[in-house]
Amino acid sequence: IAHSEVVDMALFYDLDPAKETWLLQTVRESVLAPLPWMYREVKDSSGDPYYYNTVTDESQREHPLDNYFRERLDNEREEAGNMKANLDEAWQVFFSSNGTPYFHNFATGEEVRDAPDGMSAQHLHDQIRIDALSRSAQLLGKPRTAAGDMDASSIAADVTTDSNAYGDDPYEGIADSEVQDMAHMLGLRPSDPKLIKFMRELHEKKSQAMAGK
Repeated sequence: IAHSEVVDMALFYDLDPAKETWLLQTVRESVLAPLPWMYREVKDSSGDPYYYNTVTDESQREHPLDNYFRERLDNEREEAGNMKANLDEAWQVFFSSNGTPYFHNFATGEEVRDAPDGMSAQHLHDQIRIDALSRSAQLLGKPRTAAGDMDASSIAADVTTDSNAYGDDPYEGIADSEVQDMAHMLGLRPSDPKLIKFMRELHEKKSQAMAGK
């Protein structure tokens, strides 16, 4: 997804994306969430979409998940009260059409190519993990079966000469399970230079955070 989609969805839910940044993760989930399994999107003669429920044989104009996310956002906003967003919540990671990551700050509008100092490694990892879950979530029941993970031997075998710029082991110091999880969540092969660069930057941020404690 692009940051503009998150902005548009936030405005649809009557949120201020520059000020209510702590709600943007939920907004992001609403952008990624698939249509519930019992619904089909259909276009009318004018090309406008409506949603057909194959279980009840009823149709509706409103997206089936609009009420779900609107209620959830209202509850989160009420629970937050007068809280102020922390630096992490203003930053989100996105991926361009060629798979290159970029980082957007919704509070300031700043956009950078490398992971910013104001975004912790844990927040970054959590955001990508939640994205993967959101893409397959069935919020109205009947969850889908997730695709199988690659095992550690598959990861090791797939790290090819494309990674020579990083030495013999481009993932040195990084657990195989972390590489496996991130490769699965981003839909990239472990040998992909973009994944290697991303994982090394994430590992470096974690190491710096640990050293600062």
